[in-house]
Amino acid sequence: MPKNFEVLFSSDAEQDFELIFEFLFESYLVFDQDVDVALHKAEQKTQAIRLDAEKLAKFPYRGTLNEDLLPGLRNITFGRAIFWFDILKDEQQVRILAIFFGGQDHQDKMLRKLLS
Repeated sequence: MPKNFEVLFSSDAEQDFELIFEFLFESYLVFDQDVDVALHKAEQKTQAIRLDAEKLAKFPYRGTLNEDLLPGLRNITFGRAIFWFDILKDEQQVRILAIFFGGQDHQDKMLRKLLS
């Protein structure tokens, strides 16, 4: 049985988690959630998104290949989260490069990240 890949999160992806958490927290507050409830729900949803990314450990060669942006760059959607990643075959690693949530124009934002 093949060994699972290791899923690694870039520093940009970790920042994306923070932005997603803040977005969710603010959204729950707008819908009249108590602060503690909003914090709890935002934390739960952010953790669920992180667990979704971990699914790539078992089958990393999924998603859409975006060779036009960068060789080996892929994206996949789980729920409302879009993950951009590449695969380091020899190291058996999946590197999550960026995470977008909801209706963001993720392709344009990813292109801007790559160019910066």
